[in-house]
Amino acid sequence: MGRRSYSGEKRRKELGRKAKQEAKRQKRLARKQAEPEGSPEGPEPSAPPEPSQSS
Repeated sequence: MGRRSYSGEKRRKELGRKAKQEAKRQKRLARKQAEPEGSPEGPEPSAPPEPSQSS
């Protein structure tokens, strides 16, 4: 029974991941536009660096 919904599940997961990435990029862009380049606190002080390749 669960086999039938597998493809849909996969697609939904993929869509969710893409949406999350898109939201993150939008947020970063908004922050960049909102803050002047010489902001006193610097670029995203409390944001952890994105994991490039840790497996």
